[in-house]
Amino acid sequence: MFEAPDRNGLALAAGDHLAVIAIVGWGIVDHHGLEGLTDLQEVVETIGPFLVGIAVATVLVGTYEPAHTATAAAQLRSVAAAAIGAVGVGLVIRTSPAIEGGAAWPFGLVMLGTITLGLLFWRSAAITVTRYRSGAAESAGREPAGE
Repeated sequence: MFEAPDRNGLALAAGDHLAVIAIVGWGIVDHHGLEGLTDLQEVVETIGPFLVGIAVATVLVGTYEPAHTATAAAQLRSVAAAAIGAVGVGLVIRTSPAIEGGAAWPFGLVMLGTITLGLLFWRSAAITVTRYRSGAAESAGREPAGE
């Protein structure tokens, strides 16, 4: 049922988690300025639930399994599904009594949009770079025409 991710899958996992940190961190800066990043409790309570969410959702979806990293379409489908799940899990944690402050209902919509679009953007960029690199590597290995 679950396959271990290959090296590419592990790189994508690291990128996905860093993207979530950047997206949610950007929201903190947008609302509180750079000073918002100096309040460790605020940062952990805001970013942490969505990091847990992406970790749980990607395992459930199988986002890093070779079958889901083989093509661009498969990658984008699986990361979109994982993003939706990640926001769901993140919001359950964020609105629990354990987290001070909770969240107003528009927060969920904003997180759904920004995390999903942010992850799709990052993955599209990763796919483009990978295709460019593999094309450049293939070109470097070819003999010049006419020789």
